[in-house]
Amino acid sequence: MIIQIPANDLHIIPEWRINSIKSAHIDFADNCVYASFDDNSESKPIVDLKTYGVHLDNRFHRYDISVGPAGLFIKVINNEYSLYKG
Repeated sequence: MIIQIPANDLHIIPEWRINSIKSAHIDFADNCVYASFDDNSESKPIVDLKTYGVHLDNRFHRYDISVGPAGLFIKVINNEYSLYKG
């Protein structure tokens, strides 16, 4: 499954800084996506997934995240050892 959040919904000010994101990750405790930028190593929240009614955890799935001018993409991948597999 792929979750796409448009760039204009991300909390990045000014908007052109989206091109300077060097890494993004999900904090499962507060269900926010954090990013660090080229000019600063400190991670800042860029989107709260709860506002979209999405609750992610890392028990049964893993995630690939991509951020760019089109927005944020989260690819949800089933773990090989999921409890849902017999």
